[in-house]
Amino acid sequence: MFTTSSAGALRAGAKTVCHNASLQRRLFSVTSQRAGGFIVFKKGSNPELQERLDTLYNKIVLPSYLSKEQQRKLTKTKYKEQLRNDPITMEIDGVIHKFRYVDPLKDIPSAYKLVKQAVIRMEHEDFHNLHLLLKGYKRANRKLDQELTHKIIKKAWENGRLDAIIDCAKQVELTGFKLDTPLVLSELLVGLQTPAIESGFKAELLRKALKETEKVIDLLEFEGKGHQPSERSKTPRPFHHEPMFLGLRLNLAATLAVKHRDGQDVDGKVAQYAEQLVHFWPENTGILDLQPDAAYEDPLNVQYLLDRNNFLYHVSPVLHGLQMAAKVVDPGLSMKLQNRADALENEIDQAYNWPGRVRPEGERMYQWMFDTEGMVKRLREQQKQVREALALKQKEEAAKKKGEGEAEVEAEAEATP
Repeated sequence: MFTTSSAGALRAGAKTVCHNASLQRRLFSVTSQRAGGFIVFKKGSNPELQERLDTLYNKIVLPSYLSKEQQRKLTKTKYKEQLRNDPITMEIDGVIHKFRYVDPLKDIPSAYKLVKQAVIRMEHEDFHNLHLLLKGYKRANRKLDQELTHKIIKKAWENGRLDAIIDCAKQVELTGFKLDTPLVLSELLVGLQTPAIESGFKAELLRKALKETEKVIDLLEFEGKGHQPSERSKTPRPFHHEPMFLGLRLNLAATLAVKHRDGQDVDGKVAQYAEQLVHFWPENTGILDLQPDAAYEDPLNVQYLLDRNNFLYHVSPVLHGLQMAAKVVDPGLSMKLQNRADALENEIDQAYNWPGRVRPEGERMYQWMFDTEGMVKRLREQQKQVREALALKQKEEAAKKKGEGEAEVEAEAEATP
């Protein structure tokens, strides 16, 4: 890892209850028209996921709709017998839910573990449940920490559903899903462009990634109150002005112009994004020098950039964007971009040539950025080898079955008098 001391040189509803004549009767009733305000999970794609959703819904989410007084009674032993005979009830769309005494130490599962286990078991179509899952989690007064947030982003990325992450971020007041640390934001922004990168920069995927990235940057700039970082996570500039994030956006716009628009900035976005980038990025300065040394000491800030593998993975697209944009914009702006690119390239060269890197993600990203044709060729060769190996295995299995069939026929013939 980069050390902190070396950073300078090398530089993450309803109304309760109807009270009837008996004070012991506590009815919580919701009509079909009002039930729309209640969180209802959609069916999961597999039994293991559904089990977690059901448990979270019945034991964590539904009780949160009871009044505070009712919730307290559920965990008080002095009401245990009373609730056994006369449970608190709640009706939603004709379904009666009954609540009896629960032991807070034994009967209330960990909402954190349930959400984590549910997300792990989600498949592509299940991410329509993500905003509902997080709404229920927040309603029950649980907060997402950075570890769980990372797991959610990673799982969504693996399933090609980072659009669900953006949707949750837009509804931050309801979901609690915050883009409030540099690492969380960088994971999302790099993840959004990975499909385009690994396609060899196909135009359709570049356009999609650029549109989604613009949504995220605009969200932080114009609707970012719910995403304000803590004191530990703050950077010298707002996140929507940080060069490391603006560089990711520039990479998509500039690569689209160079590879699919004959190097022409047809909509003016390359120049616009490049001007904004150099405004916030001092000349002769690498990415690591943009943050104070103290920021590299905190895992909730930019400490992740001190790991060479992480640095290559998150920052290689920024260098690529600077180089692509320099080919598109006017000479004066091009010189400014190249100045930043030179400083950043020195940092990336040190990270790439460091012998202690053990994980492949950074090197793979670097090679996609700067040896795209070679990566496409290697990927096709790997796919060819997989197909050939599969065909050989199928051929061997067919030959084996044929041999077994012939042996059975011979055995039957020998046994016939």
